[in-house]
Amino acid sequence: LNIPVAIKVLPASASHDRAMRVRFEREARRAATLQHGSIVRVYDYAFEEGMYYIVSEFVEGTDLKKLIKANRGPLPVAQVLKYAREVAEALDFAHEQDIIHRDIKPSNILINTQHDRAVLCDFGLARMVEGEELDVTSERGTTPGTPAYMSPEQCLGGGLDHRTDIY
Repeated sequence: LNIPVAIKVLPASASHDRAMRVRFEREARRAATLQHGSIVRVYDYAFEEGMYYIVSEFVEGTDLKKLIKANRGPLPVAQVLKYAREVAEALDFAHEQDIIHRDIKPSNILINTQHDRAVLCDFGLARMVEGEELDVTSERGTTPGTPAYMSPEQCLGGGLDHRTDIY
């Protein structure tokens, strides 16, 4: 189609793990339902030549973690408020669809430098508020997520709702 895309590939070591394949496919399916200007669009999910992959929108720019580090100090308040509003709008939209992201952190917020817009990505840990088939914990008995950014109830492996993303 002559458009740049990002391709996320499930590592070969994980492609033999049924739970990882299910989580990867679930990420693609859930993210594809979220059509919002501040959420990375997913175009396709496939298995080809021994590889599982997700094809998504390519966001020109950087992630918020790198932007903060490169700035070597606080970002301007107006810029922080703008990005926070855009991420909040993306989360509100996902929550309206009964999807909880569960891994909100600076590296999962892309900054589109062309449009100076925050875009939420990586729904790999996302789950439905109701009707989740897989348990909140991983097969190893640990709670998935990034500990430094997890809500207390997520750390404890408890029941989650949209508030865990807001935390």
